[in-house]
Amino acid sequence: MKISCEVYCENFLTIDLTISHANNLACSHRMSTFG
Repeated sequence: MKISCEVYCENFLTIDLTISHANNLACSHRMSTFG
């Protein structure tokens, strides 16, 4: 199952913290890179 970057950004505290933390960082990087 693939969850979108936006979903991770919004819900990163409601799912597995180890996975979500890494994805939230990736999301933040993508947002800062692509606007």
